Amino acid sequence: MNANRKPDISFGMLTWNRAPMLRDCLKNFFASLDPSLSHQIVIIDNGSTDGTRSVLEEYKDHPEVTILYNGKNEHFATYKKLFPMLKADILVDVDDDVIDFPNHFDRTLLEYMDVYRDYGFLALNVVVDNKTTGARPTTPYVDDVRFASGRKMVVEEGQAGGWCAAFRRKHFRLIRPFFNFLVMSRRFSGRIGGGVWMEDAVINGFVRSLFRKRVGIIRDAVCLHADSPYYAKMYGLTKREHEKYERLSERENARLYESASDVDGSKGD
Repeated sequence: MNANRKPDISFGMLTWNRAPMLRDCLKNFFASLDPSLSHQIVIIDNGSTDGTRSVLEEYKDHPEVTILYNGKNEHFATYKKLFPMLKADILVDVDDDVIDFPNHFDRTLLEYMDVYRDYGFLALNVVVDNKTTGARPTTPYVDDVRFASGRKMVVEEGQAGGWCAAFRRKHFRLIRPFFNFLVMSRRFSGRIGGGVWMEDAVINGFVRSLFRKRVGIIRDAVCLHADSPYYAKMYGLTKREHEKYERLSERENARLYESASDVDGSKGD
């Protein structure tokens, strides 16, 4: 991508100690992009101590990729550095545990953000089966059906997470001071007053409350968000996930991973 040209779409990814899962994430991420679009992809390694660096080094010469390394884990506060680096009008927050993407999902996100301009935050749908819920909220959804260029488009209006979600740069620039405040603590970033304030929750909340925009999930564009003990065990990451949820004081989730075992993990480094 020409350094002086604004990309069609920008992606930001934060990763930490998920090397085997990150390998599959990035392999399928790049394979699913539309080559006719220009991209900016910024990945920050949050002080990983496993094989994450070797995975990222495979992409160091990619013309659309920027990779940064933190000396230590700065948790959710790292998003204060990540999101301002993104230059496109449409920004996408991508989790490093999404291991499969729908074909040309980048174009899908752009098209839906264009047609659904009254929405400020749109996420891909997720696989929900006996292996994972994809972290999809259980709150009710209402189908918002529209037609554009002769095809049917459906957004399930309702709560959406940041596993692979698009929002507008103009909105982020306006809420950036609030965003920085809510994820300000390096030690307890993501937590304020006993509540959980992850990066997607902050953006999601302000998009709705400040800009009066709607939020939803693109029904027919489905990714595999491997957010479950099943996939943690497969990739040898149960201890890592248990540590994360302990830090966030999400005791119920922490217990789920504590009861799992990495012994049978088949994809660990």
